[in-house]
Amino acid sequence: MTAVRSVAAEAAEFGKTFGGTLMRPGDAGYERARKVHNGLINKRPALIAQCRDTSDVTEAIRLTQRLGLEVAVRGGGHNVAGRATIDGGVMIDLSPMKGIQVDPDRRRVRAQGGVTWAELNRETQRHGLAVTGGVVSSTGIAGLTLGGGLGWLMGKYGLALDNLVSLELVDARGKVINTSKTDKPDLFWASRGGGGNLPVWSADNRSIIIGYAKEGKANVGSFDAASGKLTDVTTGNQAVVSFRAIPDASKFALLISTPTRIGDLYWLDKAGAQPKQLTHINDDLFSKLNLTEPDEIWHNSFDGRKIQVWVQKPPDFEPSKKYPVFQFTYAGPHALGESLPLRQRGLLVLAQDVGTPALSRSDLGDVVAAVDVGDEKGAGRGHHVDRLVVHE
Repeated sequence: MTAVRSVAAEAAEFGKTFGGTLMRPGDAGYERARKVHNGLINKRPALIAQCRDTSDVTEAIRLTQRLGLEVAVRGGGHNVAGRATIDGGVMIDLSPMKGIQVDPDRRRVRAQGGVTWAELNRETQRHGLAVTGGVVSSTGIAGLTLGGGLGWLMGKYGLALDNLVSLELVDARGKVINTSKTDKPDLFWASRGGGGNLPVWSADNRSIIIGYAKEGKANVGSFDAASGKLTDVTTGNQAVVSFRAIPDASKFALLISTPTRIGDLYWLDKAGAQPKQLTHINDDLFSKLNLTEPDEIWHNSFDGRKIQVWVQKPPDFEPSKKYPVFQFTYAGPHALGESLPLRQRGLLVLAQDVGTPALSRSDLGDVVAAVDVGDEKGAGRGHHVDRLVVHE
């Protein structure tokens, strides 16, 4: 643990050259700067580094390395779990970074990490443009976009991360990295939608351990910052919902769901090895359900997108009978239309997720009317459950 005196001495020296504002407990503005949107969060950072530009961010990260302190990054400070702040560590506060550049000809906007959706919308609307992310104006654009980006226009234009063109990142060594679909595409792909599964650096500071999703599965991978190569740490038909690594990132605690089990804890001793299951939640329930392995179906949507469907058959499935299909899909420009190929395959869509726009009562009624539940004994015996994942 870093002594208070060493933090004070390092902060005093650092403050002489730091372009932003550095605050410690007791300094003017500290109490206001440490607060976040959720008033129940009451953390007290050892230092708050309010940055004005990318150079300030790189210097602040190098300071945390010298002090040996943990770091939290604040964009808009809107995360309900309080991830923007930290007890006893360094809060890197991006809120002074408000730069916004709108290119009306290319219909693009470039913004710094401290911008909120209200500020971004104000600038884009001056040019008759709009963006898809954010339903609460005080939310920061950075955290919401990297976590997905639900917005008012997502029904037609998708999530904010679907419209992201490029990113400027600062890694754990203080190095600036630019990434896009063509420049370090694996890092760009992994950065979008990462949400709370924050990257973990390997002991040699050469690789980032990240959670990522691909083709309906979610696993943990190691991204080599130099080569841009992504190597699997975990594999399989599963969803690693969350993970934590020991300090040298050699062993992991995992929360994993599979098509036939939900949310058990696992321990991984070595990358690529088989995780050891630690908990067996709802064993009795799953044994009674007698779930089968799901069928994987791929098809092309009407607009040429590659669609993946997982279908879970009920116990004692009889191919001659028709079963209702509950379709869960993220809202998007083609969400409703994706039920049509499923029906063509003989899978009857009973209902779609409430987030999907334009689902009419008459459409739902037609589908329900087509469901053959069989005799009284067979009625309600089970249903398919499918999940759609859209790939470009």
